[in-house]
Amino acid sequence: MLHAIEDLILELYGDPDLKKRFLENPTALLKERGLEIPPEIVLQVVEDTPDVRHIVLPYIAPGTTPTLEEVEQRASKIII
Repeated sequence: MLHAIEDLILELYGDPDLKKRFLENPTALLKERGLEIPPEIVLQVVEDTPDVRHIVLPYIAPGTTPTLEEVEQRASKIII
């Protein structure tokens, strides 16, 4: 799945209409590409600008204290 998303991201930069659709409804576009996202998962796509960067905190269940290895493993799955 990761390669399909990476390929899509590269394609977005050459197709402004596709990029607009992805920003508006990433789940629908991924479904069109054969990547099913479970209905309970909400995807949010944000785009960096020259002046704004985004940091994504990986999900850690409330009340737990992750190890450094767990945080690194979860963070490595984040597409930046």
